Amino acid sequence: MCTFSYNNLVAETRKVIQQENIPKHWSKTRNETFDVHAICILFVLFHVEQKDYRKFAAWLAVSPALGLDLKSAPHWTAVEKAFKRLPPRMIRKLVQISGQCSDRTVSLDPTYYQLTNPSKGYCKRIRRDPRKDKLLKVSVVVGTISQLVLDVYVRAQERHGTRDVPKLVKSGCFQDKITVADKEFDSERFHQQI
Repeated sequence: MCTFSYNNLVAETRKVIQQENIPKHWSKTRNETFDVHAICILFVLFHVEQKDYRKFAAWLAVSPALGLDLKSAPHWTAVEKAFKRLPPRMIRKLVQISGQCSDRTVSLDPTYYQLTNPSKGYCKRIRRDPRKDKLLKVSVVVGTISQLVLDVYVRAQERHGTRDVPKLVKSGCFQDKITVADKEFDSERFHQQI
């Protein structure tokens, strides 16, 4: 199981925010209820706690004990919308922080997501084949016991999964761990990279 301290997790997240030069506010008027730094910390805590948005917003009643500068716990819809505004590069860094744990075995799996979701009736009416729509390729590394995401790499192109491995290896998510992967990764090159 993972052993961690919430205070250390928040401190490490603040360190990454500083290194990445993340602005404190997205808007020029600074009229946001929660600044970007607080949203990044909430994002990491959200992934560690593995709760849905409603339960996570209720869990945030303990936020003063975590040292967050929150005047009140945010509504669950505010949390969901704020997370959607985070840039993909920052999301990857935050997921790496939230996934740090002592699992001895990790699992690597690529998957695809549709970028659009048109109805069958609409596609039939405009004579569009939804099977030919572009997909988003995602390679995910997960701890098998804790089920925490250690790293995620997103590409907007269809490509073989082994081409994403060098980016995943740089994060250190495979270091000193047993790696389980699909047959797609069964190559000597992959074994050497791991």
